[in-house]
Amino acid sequence: MRILIPPDKFKGSLTAYQVAYAISKGAKRFGETINCTILPLADGGEGSSQVIQNILNFKQIEVKVKDPLGKTITSNYLQRGKEVYIELGLSSGLQLLKIEDRNPLLTSTIGIGQKIHYVIENGANVIHLFLENKIINIKLSH
Repeated sequence: MRILIPPDKFKGSLTAYQVAYAISKGAKRFGETINCTILPLADGGEGSSQVIQNILNFKQIEVKVKDPLGKTITSNYLQRGKEVYIELGLSSGLQLLKIEDRNPLLTSTIGIGQKIHYVIENGANVIHLFLENKIINIKLSH
């Protein structure tokens, strides 16, 4: 029997890959002939860059930006030619914060702005911005 396993993440607990692996492991307990194909998906939010990177193997670029509390962190984005793929969560996401630090009056999304500025300054002409449950495509003319 062949089973396709295409899950999204379980936000706050498991990545899409961890969910797929757990389902696969459980399914295989029902028989040696079970063949699972794992195809983690993402909805445009947290984990989208990882899913794209694992499937398409784009160039991963690291950049220093501010996290939601204003601390400098190393974040990344994906690049293919002059197209870039930026996930909001990697510079401004809740997963970067402890639960007690999740206060919209004390946090910022400046890191995503810094990352967008950086890619534009470095010649990007198309930006795919992954926000929670959305993908925004921006075409630039230099």
